[in-house]
Amino acid sequence: MNNEVLTKKTLRKMNMALEEYIPYLFRKIPGLSGVLSYRTKEHLRQPPERADMTPIVPGEHWGGEYENIWLSADVTVPEEADGKELYLFPDAEAVEYLLFVDGVPFGLVNSENGFLGGQHIAALVTGKAKAGETFKVDYECYSGHFCIGAQPYEAYGQDEPTPMADNCRTYKGLDLCTVNED
Repeated sequence: MNNEVLTKKTLRKMNMALEEYIPYLFRKIPGLSGVLSYRTKEHLRQPPERADMTPIVPGEHWGGEYENIWLSADVTVPEEADGKELYLFPDAEAVEYLLFVDGVPFGLVNSENGFLGGQHIAALVTGKAKAGETFKVDYECYSGHFCIGAQPYEAYGQDEPTPMADNCRTYKGLDLCTVNED
């Protein structure tokens, strides 16, 4: 027997619990050295050389239609993360993030779907970290572009697509985290 009212109530309660506990799923830890950045409209196939990069700090603006910013940092596993899963959380307000670990493509994340309140953008760097181990991490962050739509007649009557205002994004940080086991 399916009780639709009870099912809706239960799902609403589960969603409320998820929203309440999501901020506690991960714990930020130290281990990142200074983050560097490189801005470009080119679609690079590998991370740029660090000699071409400049330091970036939270609050710095970047972006524009079809623009990318590359973020680069060294991750050194702290003692408190020994034996644990290690995650990276980029927050540059990008539409897509492409992660490289030690120069190898490691994952692509589309941050627009809002799964788990955006917490899905956590990227697993290693399943069993070793204290003192170092990783070179690079993110290609894409600011986006205007897209009139994918369905027929969606823009019926529009002669020209309207570009995004300025597509300005803000770099908010790159965090190293472990799962909060509590």
